[in-house]
Amino acid sequence: MAKKTNEQDIFTVTGNTFKLIIDSWQALLLNVRTFILLAIIPMVVFLLAIPFVLIPFFMHGSSRTIGGFIAFLVVLAALAIAFVFVPAITITQIASAKGQKMEFDDAIKQARPIVWRYLGLTLLTGLSVVLGLVLLIIPGLLAAFFFSMATYIFLDKKTGVTEAMRKSYELVKNNWVLVLSLFIVNAVVSAVSYIPIVGWIISMALSFAYFCLPAIIYIKIKK
Repeated sequence: MAKKTNEQDIFTVTGNTFKLIIDSWQALLLNVRTFILLAIIPMVVFLLAIPFVLIPFFMHGSSRTIGGFIAFLVVLAALAIAFVFVPAITITQIASAKGQKMEFDDAIKQARPIVWRYLGLTLLTGLSVVLGLVLLIIPGLLAAFFFSMATYIFLDKKTGVTEAMRKSYELVKNNWVLVLSLFIVNAVVSAVSYIPIVGWIISMALSFAYFCLPAIIYIKIKK
């Protein structure tokens, strides 16, 4: 009989997590077109917004005030678009981890109604981490660890904000070795970038290959 995840050796679990690179890559390829669109469109929007931000610097008097107001509205619109695309990417990650196709329009359609609650969840978990780091550092690291699955639960189970955080804590607590292995993989991928000359290229390639790994780990511990 197989041991439970938390009873297995951390080195064995981490090794198995590294091996999920093939599964993660296949999940990425399953919806690669949707991922590309979700990544590129916000970048294009921000690039188009840059001239509007710079225009006020070339104006004077009341024209500068009007230009600044227009720039503010353009930046606000760009941020609003970005706020929709971020949860849409995670929604597509979850679908890919389940082996499901996710079209661009469907991802946006699912993300749009919950964008403000998603933003609230992100701010609340982020605030918990920051406060923990400011106080004693370790509480902040623990908050980042135990709330790491909150966004996946929120988007997959359509829960409330606090419920997603509570369920994330319970889920991670019962599967902490597997979640820790995910953090180790991410740390190694980041550390590779410090290798001279080619490190950043290898790190970027691994980041793409492991892009869907968090969603895959979530599906595993959810079961």
